[in-house]
Amino acid sequence: MTMHRESSSRRFRFPAWSIVLLVVLSYVAWDAITASRHLLQATNLYGVAVDAPAHDARSATGYANGRRSLLLPAGEADTAHWIMQTQAMIDRGEWRVRRADYDNPPRGREVHWAAPMHWWLAALAGIDHLTSGRPIGISVERATLVSGPVMLALLLLGLLPFLSRQFSSTAAVIVAVGSVAMFPFYTDFLPARADHHGLANICGLLTVLFLVAGSRVPVTAMAKDTASADRVRRDARGWFIGSALAGGIGLWVSAATLIPVLLALGVGVLVAAWIGRSESAGHLSWMQQPKLFRIWGLAGGGVSLVAYLIEYFPSHFGMRLEVNHPLYALAWIAAGEVLRAVVIGMKNGFRALTRRDISLGGIAVALVVLAPAVVLMTKAQTFSVADPFIWRLHSLYISEFQSLLGNFIAKGRGWSVLEFGLPILLLLPPLALGLKAATSQAAKAQLALAWIPAAVGWAMGWGQIRWLGLAYAITVPLIAVYFRTLESQPKRPRRSVLSWAIACGLLFLPGALHALQRTGENAESTEREIRGLAERDVAHWLKLRGRDERVVVAGAPTSTTKLIYFGGILGVGTLYWENADGLRHAAEIFGASSPEAAQAWVQRLGITHIVLFSWDAFELTLARLHRNLPESAALPPDLFIANLLKASVPPVWLRAIPFKLPNHPSLAGAQVRVWEVTPNQSPAEALAHAANYYLELGAPEIAAQFGPRLGNFKDDLAAMVMLAGLASRQRDAATFSMAAQQVSGQLARAGSLALDDHIHLVVVLTVAEQTEQARAQLQACMGKIEERGLRHLTPGTLSDLLALSDAYGVDLPSPELKRLALKLVPPSKRK
Repeated sequence: MTMHRESSSRRFRFPAWSIVLLVVLSYVAWDAITASRHLLQATNLYGVAVDAPAHDARSATGYANGRRSLLLPAGEADTAHWIMQTQAMIDRGEWRVRRADYDNPPRGREVHWAAPMHWWLAALAGIDHLTSGRPIGISVERATLVSGPVMLALLLLGLLPFLSRQFSSTAAVIVAVGSVAMFPFYTDFLPARADHHGLANICGLLTVLFLVAGSRVPVTAMAKDTASADRVRRDARGWFIGSALAGGIGLWVSAATLIPVLLALGVGVLVAAWIGRSESAGHLSWMQQPKLFRIWGLAGGGVSLVAYLIEYFPSHFGMRLEVNHPLYALAWIAAGEVLRAVVIGMKNGFRALTRRDISLGGIAVALVVLAPAVVLMTKAQTFSVADPFIWRLHSLYISEFQSLLGNFIAKGRGWSVLEFGLPILLLLPPLALGLKAATSQAAKAQLALAWIPAAVGWAMGWGQIRWLGLAYAITVPLIAVYFRTLESQPKRPRRSVLSWAIACGLLFLPGALHALQRTGENAESTEREIRGLAERDVAHWLKLRGRDERVVVAGAPTSTTKLIYFGGILGVGTLYWENADGLRHAAEIFGASSPEAAQAWVQRLGITHIVLFSWDAFELTLARLHRNLPESAALPPDLFIANLLKASVPPVWLRAIPFKLPNHPSLAGAQVRVWEVTPNQSPAEALAHAANYYLELGAPEIAAQFGPRLGNFKDDLAAMVMLAGLASRQRDAATFSMAAQQVSGQLARAGSLALDDHIHLVVVLTVAEQTEQARAQLQACMGKIEERGLRHLTPGTLSDLLALSDAYGVDLPSPELKRLALKLVPPSKRK
């Protein structure tokens, strides 16, 4: 009868979790298709400032001039770097990425991002390339759309049957729902959010889960003969090795993620051993076989060491403890030996330890603390976050490093307080069951083993929101152990298990409702996407202006990454510890005490443009960091970036280049400021260029303020040309007549004018109705035109050139230059 009921129960339970799995996978597919379709539709929105880039299979990116097109979701700067690095890896025919040359000019910087994620994206890109025929660089972009959903689907397809078979079908159902309803976990698997965090969280989950599974193998109670004993020992050893394999790969992918998990597991083992010491027989495999921890340590440390060699051998070894390193492999091996000795001591009394055990244990403890001791002694030399500049930047200004409570207060998130905060209550039912007197010591020990890593994960998540995804991942083993324990208790009513399952499931209700709402929302472009399109336009425009020239931008770190990604250009400061030098250089430029000091840095780094977006105003923060000022402190009067932002005329080595944002409600009041680094200008040239900047931006009232100052340079032809242009806009006949007279008297010097000033001269002569002179000067202009000069004309001046060419019937020197000029004019301004 018992066997019959168990069989019937299994037949009943199997459809339950499999149906939930099907529903969850269907949601993941629906969400991925909806989000990808919307993202691709937004990506295809070109035609305001620039044209869509042409495909070019010879380019590493798949697009002409090394540009990129795919719009990324908000906050996904990491995905941009994964795309760029994977494209470079494929283009170079390499299988690892050790350097990046797109930031921290002119030297570039090291890359320590792990190869598995590059390989994953490259594999998906290869499939897309073979099936679609798209250039491989574009296929890398497309791979990010499916990377997360496919990874999550593979996890669920393997995880849920495992949970149902080894632990509880009820737990499998709850985990399936939580995987999409716990948004900080699910967000790492969304389309176009390809990143290593999701893979690292999976490794953390499996590290804990497999160790928990191996811990419950009953070595004595189930082993009735030698063959059975050998089998269950092999099973336990297999699970421990599986845990070590997952943890070793996790260390490779993200040491910062797995080290806390391994430490919490170690504490969990000690607590579980202490709880279960009196009922160890037949309940905890490692109490019967303490050497399992030696196997676990050797296997985990071995995998970590092999991964390190794969990543860095033979010529990239170094003492970087932010990532996987042999010191961590050594610490894991030593930790296994420490756990073995402690378990023996708890089981048999510490007097049972041999002298050899004690000696090995002492050496092992020293090796465990070696890595943190090195960090404490060397600080930023081996662990860059220990650098005060980097630490302040991360802890104060990067949102993912903020506390959950602080994030709620700062952003005023009401509903998401429940969505993010409720799942932490999953810790309470297992804790209550573990404290219950009726619960066996063996069950308490197993609950403690799973509970402590989960509690540590949630503590980390509340301290810094970047750990919330990991917190849910390592709560999965706790859910599994809890419901297995609950269901195995004698005389436990089925209704009670169902009630606890519903209670746990309700903790995910706010997240589930938000997930459905988010997927089903109207697919109109959001404000962030419109701003992303504007950033892409600026990046492509800068690349078109420079083409094959070296374009190097200094700006806020997030927008710098976007300009690098979209434009295929170079940038200075990006938010990564490997680029600490670039971040400092950006801070030193913005925080300089004079224009001359800033110019020295600009020249040293080869910077060609300073680009600032009003919606990413982080440059003042970088300047404060450089000056070591709190955010509340008043800005020093000599601060370069503050003075640049408010100056109507920039320093003589900078020229403001107009870029007018599209007329869209999401961009109302926003602006982009672009300064081009130039040879030092004369005061008259600087004034003329500043006046033209405001004219092209559609602010003639500001440009008019330059008139009196331009009038002081009557012997400068460019100044008089601009003064005449301003007077014509204001319909100031007297000033225009005076300036036009000065211009006519200096026409003999027109040949020395720069191309843009010469075009402005033709406009003034046309307004003055000096047709023959205008035609002659236009022909002289055409003689000056070459590709580089044409690319560096401002949009308004370029439009004037084409209009004058049509009006006077004077063609550009070649059809190629004419096509280039038409291409450089914003599509929205073409006739």
